[in-house]
Amino acid sequence: MYSFILVAFSFGLFDPHNVATPVNAAVLAITVMIVGQYLRRQLTSSFISAWAAFAVALSLPLIWIASFAMSDSLFALLIALALIRCSKFIARGEGGKTSDLILMMVFSALAWQTRYIGITVL
Repeated sequence: MYSFILVAFSFGLFDPHNVATPVNAAVLAITVMIVGQYLRRQLTSSFISAWAAFAVALSLPLIWIASFAMSDSLFALLIALALIRCSKFIARGEGGKTSDLILMMVFSALAWQTRYIGITVL
């Protein structure tokens, strides 16, 4: 999955390794945005949710990983999306939407493909 994204964003013109840094920066930014929005909806204090999103944005391990051509940033984003969909499905109880469950499975499968199938193929 990660290799496919790098090749897709290189447009056949650039070296995929040169595209990795901007792609990882974008994925990290999307992760921070999604986590911040999710926490804003879940927590009553906007100060605490903003502080938590700020902590994710300045997370040294995430920033360090985003500077290399590794799939960890994409994996973290997909897992966060899967967990958000899972919590939405559980919060609705028996009336949970099937679409939340399906999206959770899709994000989980993409995370698995990004992380574990890549290791298997190598």
